[in-house]
Amino acid sequence: MPPPSVHKLRGGLPVVILNSDLSPTASVKVVVSGNRLDSDGWSANDPLLGYSSFNYRLRSADLGAVLERAAGQVAASVSTDANPTSGSADPQSRLEETFASLIAPASTPEAPGASPVLIVVSGDVETSATLSLLEAHFGDVEPSVAAPPEFIPVPAGERLVELDKPVAQAALGYIVRAPGMEAHGFDAWRILLYVLSHGYEGRLGIEAIANRGLAYYIASQYRSDGPNGWITLSTGVDPGKVDALRDLLHSELERLVLEPPSAAEVAEGKAYIIGRFRSAGQSNAELAEGLASEWLGHGRIMDADALQSRLNDVSVADVREAAAEFVSGLTIVVRYGAEEGE
Repeated sequence: MPPPSVHKLRGGLPVVILNSDLSPTASVKVVVSGNRLDSDGWSANDPLLGYSSFNYRLRSADLGAVLERAAGQVAASVSTDANPTSGSADPQSRLEETFASLIAPASTPEAPGASPVLIVVSGDVETSATLSLLEAHFGDVEPSVAAPPEFIPVPAGERLVELDKPVAQAALGYIVRAPGMEAHGFDAWRILLYVLSHGYEGRLGIEAIANRGLAYYIASQYRSDGPNGWITLSTGVDPGKVDALRDLLHSELERLVLEPPSAAEVAEGKAYIIGRFRSAGQSNAELAEGLASEWLGHGRIMDADALQSRLNDVSVADVREAAAEFVSGLTIVVRYGAEEGE
């Protein structure tokens, strides 16, 4: 594919267009700041925290009609709280609610209106014709500007979230404030996350799942609203093994400092990040998602060469230096009541 192109409509709205003729289809992603009603078709906290988007999959010939519909849906949207606390009885859902309660004050600024901040079109489209259609339906739009997010620190230590009925699977989580997408240390923290946990691998995954059988799964995520970042870990665990898994998590976090990542681990982390950048987008929708995240998080569209250059600048010492802050987050235990002996 040719590289994506970035344009500004006459009202100032940025648009990104990526041409791909692998199929006669396209994706349109219309992004606004703040959060919108999910029931109206909005995807909240998409592509970054504190944003919402309408996502359309279409045949290329229908682009004009879809953009007309998108303009109407944006105008009719209603601002809402995308992170309600429902007190779910499901451990994993309750853990996500707890993460959201710690992140939401910094990631959901009040939107100053329903004007889009970005539109991305990816697929079998012609650039000049697409620009003409975008001008026709969004040319007069002045892009909204979100208020600067409030900095809310995440406390250290441990939090117990008690459920009101027994469950077959408890949840153990971890959250720590991390650098934003343009901040110094962003890539070093991503490498640390890879070393600790990437899916079922990483230091924690190998020890907790393969060697000890303590966890059903481990999910890790680097969440961001652009200026701010958070790293989260989520695990499913037998209620009787919560304490053992919690102790293992703490020991593996400590080991990041006592036995810091080796040069080989750092190199593997870099290879993973650049590999995912090159290959993760396997559809028009996924390509549009990645482009929107880059533009909103970095203020530009980055190519693989630029990312590789940035990763090359991250030293083993940089990664090791970040470990002390990386391990100073909050552990969250979600389970029913107290175990015997407590």
